[in-house]
Formats: sequence, C-alpha cells, structure tokens
Amino acid sequence: MTTPHQLRRPCCCNQLAEAGSGPFGNSPTHHEFLECGIARWIALDLGDRFIEIVFDTHIYTARNETVPVCDSIVCMVGTSYNGLAEFGLPLITKDDCSFHTLMNDIEGHLGPRLARPAVVSDRAAVLLNNTGRAITAVEWFWRYGSHDGKVRTSRFSNLGSSAQRDVLVGRSKVGRDIGTFILPGSKRLITERGIFGNNLDVLTPEELPRAQGYCGGWSGGSSCESEAELAAVELVLDLVILEDGLCIGPDESALYEVLNESLDLQRMAAAEALTALQAGASVGQIFEIVRPLARHGPPPPETHGKARHLGPIVQTFANEAIHHLINATDSDLLAFFERAAEPRSFELRRPR
Repeated sequence: MTTPHQLRRPCCCNQLAEAGSGPFGNSPTHHEFLECGIARWIALDLGDRFIEIVFDTHIYTARNETVPVCDSIVCMVGTSYNGLAEFGLPLITKDDCSFHTLMNDIEGHLGPRLARPAVVSDRAAVLLNNTGRAITAVEWFWRYGSHDGKVRTSRFSNLGSSAQRDVLVGRSKVGRDIGTFILPGSKRLITERGIFGNNLDVLTPEELPRAQGYCGGWSGGSSCESEAELAAVELVLDLVILEDGLCIGPDESALYEVLNESLDLQRMAAAEALTALQAGASVGQIFEIVRPLARHGPPPPETHGKARHLGPIVQTFANEAIHHLINATDSDLLAFFERAAEPRSFELRRPR
C-alpha cells in the first residue's frame, strides 16, 4: 500500500479504505481511496500532474463485484450556472455544502436497473424541483467557449416518450411514475453526459408497486475541448415544461415553437393515415405516410445549430405508428390513429 496523498476536497468522512487497482487499470502510479458513504475519492499522482477523481461505486457482496456508476474529473475552468430559481428550479453546484448529500441520495435510489456510467465533472449540478408541480420535460445545454473565440453548444433533453406526448396534447395527466416525469420535490443530477436520477426520492411505499416509467440518464455529447483550450463554460436550463403547460426558460433553441409545430404535424399525419385507412389503404400506403417522420437527422444549416428540427416527439410517434402497422390488428391500428388524430385539448404557454 502506497503512502496516502493529501486530498484537497473536503469530505464528511475521514475513514481511509484500502487501496485498489481503480477503474483506470495500472496507468496511475498511485491511488488511495477515501470512503464517504457509497462514494470513494481517488487521488491520482500522474508524475508532473496531480488531480482528483471521484469514483462512485455500489458493492454487490453476493458476487463480490463492484459496479461503477460514475467517475468525476476535477475541472480548472470556471462555470456559470443559469437555473430558474425564480420559478423554483435552482441548480445546486459542488460549491454548495448540500451538493454531495443530494448526489448521494440520487445514487441511493437507482431504481429497477443501474443507470449507465457517466463522467461527472466538477461542473455537474443538482436540479431541484421546488415548483410544487411536476416537470413534464426539460431541455438544457452546455456552452463551451475556447480561447480562440470559438463557441460550441451541447444540447440535452428528456423529451420523447409517448407518456409525455399524451400529456402535452391533453390525452392524459402526469403520472406518479418512476422516471418519465420529474415529480414535485424530486431532484436530478445534470452532468456533461446526461441527466440522472428518478422519483424514488419522493414516491411513497404505497405508490411503488404501481409506479412505472423509465429511469436513468439521457446521454449526449460532451466537451471535446481540453481544459487548456477552454476559456468559459456555461450550463443553462433552456426550457422547462411544467404539468400545467407553463413553459419557462430562455428557450434559445426555440423548442417551444418547434414543439407546437411537432404536435400539430403529428396530429395531421395521424388524420391523413386515418382517412386513408378508412378508405381502404394498404399497410404499405400508411407506412409511406409516417415514414418521413421517423427519419433522424441534424437541424437544417439555416438554424445555426438551434433545434429547428422536428425533434423526438414526431419521431416517437412515427416509430410507434410503424410498430402498430407491423404488430396490431386492424381494429387496434384504426383505434391508434383515431386517438392520435384527436385535436389537442392542452395549451402550452409562455410566462406573461
């Protein structure tokens, strides 16, 4: 066992654990573990450089197996955070003394399956839902500025499930499920790779047996610049859609407009398919109606990187329609398009 290094990060527990090989093989010359709940702090001596890495683990004693959840690299560039605290949506950063308690609570409610591993940098933040209302969907982005003046934006969203789509058109209400929505009082860890957490921190024991929905993280791009190249980093909550239809945030991606267009396009495509079905159209002809909506692709060049594409709502609808074309009975297929063609009874609105 090597001599312990001086850990620079404050920690609520000073119990040293025995050193191990760590998640990075034999490349670090030294590593020591500092136990802190389920988190382990690792100090790496890389010769001319000294950095800290957080390696969060969960131990499965039955198989004597350690399953990594995430690791964290210390970042040297300052980050600005633009939450929506005035609406009850603050971003809690690592400078806040409550951050690690909140993050450990998120990690302590992994749900029915482990979330995929994700790099958690010092730029990570915890989003608290103190609005008193459920969050139907949220979009956020990381903006990276380099010393040569270049700016790159990495966008993320948890929007795309059929349950969210049904809420946005008024066919159903927000359900108290595990992870489709962000319930009042719940929290999420936002990283440069996605969003992590679920509603197990607020669901009651009586609600758990019937709670469904997905949980875990939505992964996306991360900063491709090295720390030395970065001059500034910014995390922005761009648009948050609450269960009553209120859409808050700067909406730099114009998602509010795109979402309304997408929901209208979905309804029109469903109405066209329904009319065709009622006129005796074949499955192949219906497929040609919905196939263009299932295509994936980048936003058009004229949008300058903004989310002017149709987004996941339309693609989710198209994929669901294709699934019904393949697997559903004629009556079920007709009922699916009848439901999707109904006029919207739910209004999305911006603050006045």
